[in-house]
Amino acid sequence: MRLRGRAPGPAPAQAARTNEGAKGQSLPLACQDWANTKAAYRFLADDRVSEAEILRGHFQATQSHC
Repeated sequence: MRLRGRAPGPAPAQAARTNEGAKGQSLPLACQDWANTKAAYRFLADDRVSEAEILRGHFQATQSHC
């Protein structure tokens, strides 16, 4: 995913790796500590981030398997 206006840095990728094994858990439980939870909420609150952008890679991978 690319955020418009600036490079997102390692935070989104790190968050994805951290949460990979916590599917279905609440965000605070999945993030494991307050710093990661705050970062996740800040990322999701960014108006440059949309649900469609977050899910685009998933949808593309699913479509390529059909």
